Amino acid sequence: MAMEETAFEVSDILSGEAEVVNTSSGPIYVSIFGDRSKSPCLAYHEVGLNHRTCFHSLVVTSGPRSLLLKNFYVIFINAPGCEDSATPVSQQLQPLSLATMSTQVYEIAQHYKLRECLGLGVGNGGYILTHCAAEHPGLFAGLILISPSSQPAGWWEWGMGRVALTTLRTWGWAATARDYFAKRLFSPATLQILGGDSDLVRAFHRDIQTLRPGAVAAYLSAVLYRPSLIPLIKKLKCRVLLIYGAEGLYENDCMEISNAINKTRFALLEVQHAGVLVNEERPTEMLSPLQLFLTALQLEGIGLGYAGEVGS
Repeated sequence: MAMEETAFEVSDILSGEAEVVNTSSGPIYVSIFGDRSKSPCLAYHEVGLNHRTCFHSLVVTSGPRSLLLKNFYVIFINAPGCEDSATPVSQQLQPLSLATMSTQVYEIAQHYKLRECLGLGVGNGGYILTHCAAEHPGLFAGLILISPSSQPAGWWEWGMGRVALTTLRTWGWAATARDYFAKRLFSPATLQILGGDSDLVRAFHRDIQTLRPGAVAAYLSAVLYRPSLIPLIKKLKCRVLLIYGAEGLYENDCMEISNAINKTRFALLEVQHAGVLVNEERPTEMLSPLQLFLTALQLEGIGLGYAGEVGS
């Protein structure tokens, strides 16, 4: 019975209430879970995923009793056209930029009249939320960044990414495109397990083909042409927890963030044998740091939930 309840809760969280928010650059689909009288959390996924495929393992591992799900309601934001059962990306949304996507996040927050949010971003989703937090200091009380990018794309990411863009736009989800995203997201160790046929990698190859190639290409193009985030990092006012995979594509980017950020409200965790998707490859190693970070926010009056007691 307990296992059935847990499975139901996880499915309920990731499906949530689907809503459409009209922004200045087009409609954005969000999925909302939780009691809206709680503190808000804005979550943004990495390119090649959507909210469901990006946050599944973290939700399963955290469970409904975690401070994340107990004290916050979550607005999962999908990049344009990347939501489940998506319609084709509107022409007005192309080309995208990560700055434009950051503005969309701010407009979503304005739509729901949010303030003092928790941000949860993976990869370039972390870049987008960080950009938004730096530009709008009152919006976020804390950021949980999982392997965020912060520098312009390197030679491998850009060169092979251009090949993947051409593939997506011409042939869709051919093996070349799928393999590129797998190498972006996972550590070499994960890709070598069972010759690349582990449950995690198999599920990734299955799920990525449900996303519209044109929508993913639009997000990827924005990622490949991103500018440095470091000047904005220095403007951050909120508390930040940065968790990154030691074998991830953005390891050096995370070190640049660590060097530039104000250390007084910053915590850093390196996770061994993980790539960008620490939350999928090593979710259990994130649990204690997350709880400590959210407890620190409670001490500042953020995310107290129903009980309103620090550490409850």
